[in-house]
Amino acid sequence: MKNTLNTIMSILILIVLAAGVYFNRTDRAPRAPQAATEPFNQVNQANQALQTQVSQLMNPTPTIIPDPVTYINEIRALARLETIQYSIEKVITAEVGQGNLGFLFGDKLLFVAHGVVIAGIDMEKLQPGDMRLDGGVLYVRLPPAENLHRHAG
Repeated sequence: MKNTLNTIMSILILIVLAAGVYFNRTDRAPRAPQAATEPFNQVNQANQALQTQVSQLMNPTPTIIPDPVTYINEIRALARLETIQYSIEKVITAEVGQGNLGFLFGDKLLFVAHGVVIAGIDMEKLQPGDMRLDGGVLYVRLPPAENLHRHAG
């Protein structure tokens, strides 16, 4: 009985092996690689579409809508003749406690000052008496030059 059971099992194993060899033959036409990768392509396309939607939700592109109305807050007549502008920078250093061990305990301070000066003539200071017409020629006596704008930063 035991011998018969071993024989039946051996035959069944041989049948399964033969079926596996038959269905896995290499002489059949190979499956197209495109057909094998098609499900993966569809998953990749769906993944990319989902990534695009999430990106648009998380970082939306702003829509810029220009306001056609412009508000003017202030208008000033300057009446100035600006003739020169200076831009100045000055470096100032200061040291405290620079003895023998100054590199350990001393302090150094570096200050960079920047300033802009605009000089010219304030035409609002021009008076009617400063103008004279003589023989078809207009003579104008200008006010003295002054600092019109100072800005330090």
